[in-house]
Amino acid sequence: MRFPSRWLLVVALGSPLLAAGACSSGGTKVSDDGSTFAGATGGGAAGAGGSTAGAGAGGAGAGGGFSGQDGGVSDALPEGCSTIDAKATRIPLHLYLLVDRSSSMATRWEAVKAGVSAFLDDKASVGIDVAMTPFPAVNQQPGNECDFAPYQDPAVAFGLLPANKSKIEGALAAMSPNGFGSPMYPALLGAYTRGADTLKQQPGDAFVVLLVTDGSPAPQPATCTGVDALSPDVIASLAEKAHGQSKVRTFVVSFSKDSDDVAFAQLVSQKGGGSAVFVDGVDPDKKFRDALATVRGEGLGCEFPIPAPPGGMKIDYTEVNVRYTAGDGKVTDLARSPGCAADGAWDYDDPAKPTRIKLCGGLCAAVKADGLAQIEAVLGCPTIIK
Repeated sequence: MRFPSRWLLVVALGSPLLAAGACSSGGTKVSDDGSTFAGATGGGAAGAGGSTAGAGAGGAGAGGGFSGQDGGVSDALPEGCSTIDAKATRIPLHLYLLVDRSSSMATRWEAVKAGVSAFLDDKASVGIDVAMTPFPAVNQQPGNECDFAPYQDPAVAFGLLPANKSKIEGALAAMSPNGFGSPMYPALLGAYTRGADTLKQQPGDAFVVLLVTDGSPAPQPATCTGVDALSPDVIASLAEKAHGQSKVRTFVVSFSKDSDDVAFAQLVSQKGGGSAVFVDGVDPDKKFRDALATVRGEGLGCEFPIPAPPGGMKIDYTEVNVRYTAGDGKVTDLARSPGCAADGAWDYDDPAKPTRIKLCGGLCAAVKADGLAQIEAVLGCPTIIK
């Protein structure tokens, strides 16, 4: 659920024809120096199918889908609206996989390998920076179980997908779940330290730690730096600190239905600004793959900076529209819904002084779920209001 990854609008003005945004019915924009320019009509007319619902992943998630007028989908914009090429691109997401290799994971290992491979192969994962480390660490020295250094520098170093795919798959294939215990405290501490260091150097990025396990911390180490390293509350506090101070988020994929293990996964992920996903014995590899996709999607934000018009022109906020292209190519021109009263629409962050476009309800969920979605700003035609 780059998860985390968020999106921002990048304006690419490739030709003079794109430096325009007017309806074919006429209308001009006034520049900062008082001069005017006319839009190049026909340069970016709304495509056919603009009223087709395109939820990509089906609009699943909070708020439901957004097909039809009740969902905020508009008719296509008038012919002649020109589009500034302002499409969503990912903010870099660093995803750190912490994989439990304790002996109890033996029956889940094939599901883990299959799920990770499917996630790494997914086109929507391209460009995500991924690392992987097992715990207990392969090079963990007996009597030094509290050392978090083996987890600060992952066994498979961070690298962009798809290039890093073979290294992660090779490492998982070469190891077997035969470790004694689940030293989650030092593992998470090392991952959080790496995340904090990364975001100090790249503050605009997102960093997610994904803990993959089938239980709770046990039985070693019992104490680390004077704290109870087996306490769910202590580990949750660690996750909370990482999220609050460094914006590092924690997600948990658990293969256990034991009530204590479920409570642990929920507590740690909630305090860490993420969520927990539970994989049962039915199609575990598929469910694990889907869980990874959920984590990837959670990194996708639902607010986008409004692109500046070309040439220092002033923007007319009554003539901004939003076009959503799903990963399967379906195009939807979306209505604005003040206050996000209508699901599947959009609104400004601040109607008085807009700086961002925010997606509402089911539309937000769909864009999160669809790693190949694109958002465009269409300037020069009256905003469609729901």
